[in-house]
Amino acid sequence: MSGVVNGTDAILLINGQYFIMATSHSISFNHKTRDITVRETENWSTKIAHTRDWSLECEGYFGYTYDDGTLNSKHDPYTAIATTSIFQQMYENQEALTVKLLFQTDGIFYEGECYLTSYGIEAPTEDSATVSISMTGASDVKTNQQVTPAS
Repeated sequence: MSGVVNGTDAILLINGQYFIMATSHSISFNHKTRDITVRETENWSTKIAHTRDWSLECEGYFGYTYDDGTLNSKHDPYTAIATTSIFQQMYENQEALTVKLLFQTDGIFYEGECYLTSYGIEAPTEDSATVSISMTGASDVKTNQQVTPAS
């Protein structure tokens, strides 16, 4: 095994249901700094740690569940959530959601509460309709990833 994670192995869970027909996921972590430069620093910019935030983006095919509410799922035990349901739950109701980006093979995950900040549908002629969503963390993000300090 090479240690490289295959992106196909990642699924996005929203309130315990997975986002169907996703083609890509990304999660970003940001750490802002605050300027504390004073005369005594001789024009050297001096910074200290400030706030942190995170965001998650996902793209995929625009999909929906069947009339009976079912969908062909290969990610048991998770229930599928269609893109039309995401719009209803996150955008119209303005609910904070629990999201989890899960790499199934090794179990690595990133999880936290977030809000939908962007939802777009693209429907080109004679091609598959796609959807893209962006979410911003409402608080901290948790992970089971172990960080080893450099020696």
